[in-house]
Amino acid sequence: MRLLQDEHFHKLINPYGKPMGRCAALQLSGDCTMRLLTKKEVCAKVGFSRAHVDRLTNDPAYAHYGFPKPTRIGVKVLWSEAEIDEWIVEQLARREAS
Repeated sequence: MRLLQDEHFHKLINPYGKPMGRCAALQLSGDCTMRLLTKKEVCAKVGFSRAHVDRLTNDPAYAHYGFPKPTRIGVKVLWSEAEIDEWIVEQLARREAS
């Protein structure tokens, strides 16, 4: 794994060349706790409507965006905050690459 300097935080690049999110990088050192987000929290974090999060999650036409899939715990539908953070980092990296 390589460490890249970012103006906000250090991020790790996994062996496949994809950036690991801040939380995932911190987990390697044991400094981060796992957190699950509700759809409302996901929407607030990424700035999308609930309907758009549904499209990104369920519609095959949006699969190329690679939005993280939720997990069900009982009746709750929750997303991993680390996966959402990683997805955001990937989108920023995609913007920088183009």
